[in-house]
Amino acid sequence: MKKRIVLAFGILLLAMVACKMDTLVSPAVVSTEAVTMATSLSTSTVESTRAPTVTLKSTEISTAVVVISSSAWTLKWYPTADKDRGDGTTFRSDAEKWVWREVAPQLWPTFPNIPNPLVPEFRVIEGKDGPEVPDGLENAMDESNFCQQLVGEACRVPVAAEHYYYFTGDYDVPNIGSCEEGETGTGCMLVIVNVGRVTSDFTGVFGQGFRLHARYLNGKALDVAIWALVSHGSNNMLNLDSKLNPDGIQNAGANCSVPEGCEKAKIRVVFVSGNEVMLILETTIGR
Repeated sequence: MKKRIVLAFGILLLAMVACKMDTLVSPAVVSTEAVTMATSLSTSTVESTRAPTVTLKSTEISTAVVVISSSAWTLKWYPTADKDRGDGTTFRSDAEKWVWREVAPQLWPTFPNIPNPLVPEFRVIEGKDGPEVPDGLENAMDESNFCQQLVGEACRVPVAAEHYYYFTGDYDVPNIGSCEEGETGTGCMLVIVNVGRVTSDFTGVFGQGFRLHARYLNGKALDVAIWALVSHGSNNMLNLDSKLNPDGIQNAGANCSVPEGCEKAKIRVVFVSGNEVMLILETTIGR
């Protein structure tokens, strides 16, 4: 009887050890929650701690910011440009088809919400209320001194989904960049284009400058729309011939704090999806 008890106890003990070993070697359950990736200007990549064992695609885990320079622009590609938008495409797959032409302030004395006979390739169609420009931009009520009240004061600036934000003046915005005229004669222009489906929200220092915030009309032709916008904006900043300054001798807005306007314009265009930076373009244009 005693031998039977000892034998049964031994069998039970072996079974418990086997179960414990089975638990130890069983594969871990991987969370199916999406990994969140945030890339800052320091180009560091942060993975969500909720799913640390998930393996990302090589294009997603890259931390490199790819810089491409040409005679017209410097382009900085960020890893977020390669994130799948849920339909098998990425922002880069669209944006790499765009052509970034040299800023041409002389060709854009008018805002790109109306036909421009100086640029025949700027499409015009006949709408129910007259000619329309399907690749242009909606204009908006301009605002000045809209944000900063005290020197160095930061404020929040939202950019609605599928909208652009245009600002001229000194600025310092984390993850975007900074620019200061500092009596150099080189003015600052910042354009943020939110191609995402949610509103962007940036907090930074925006000097008492000038801004527009409105819709773009064709997300597939943003190279045309933004080229037109920065060309027209630099036209005004440099005090060239325009609707504001038809003979080139008036005051188109006292840009760079003088009636004659700026000698140069430093332009930065930032494409974002929500608050994720995907592409930054930079150039400087003079008279």
